[in-house]
Amino acid sequence: MEKADKPSKPKAWKMLIIAWLYAYPLINILFAIIGPYIVNLHPLLRSLIVTILLVPTLGLGIPAMQRKFYKWTVK
Repeated sequence: MEKADKPSKPKAWKMLIIAWLYAYPLINILFAIIGPYIVNLHPLLRSLIVTILLVPTLGLGIPAMQRKFYKWTVK
C-alpha cells in the first residue's frame, strides 16, 4: 500500500482544540442555566449533577465536531 492510499491521522493538538471549543461554552451555558438551582447543594452533589448532564452531551457532540473538522485536523 502506498503512502497516498493511507488515511491521514488527525493531529492530537487539533483534536484537543476541537474538544475544548465544544466543551468550554457548553460548561458555561450549563452553569448559567442550572447554577442558581444547585448553588446551595453540597459540592460533591453539584459536580455529580453537572457531570451527569455533561458527559453524555460531550460524548455525542465532540465526535460530531471532530468529523465536521476532520479535513482541518489532518492538515
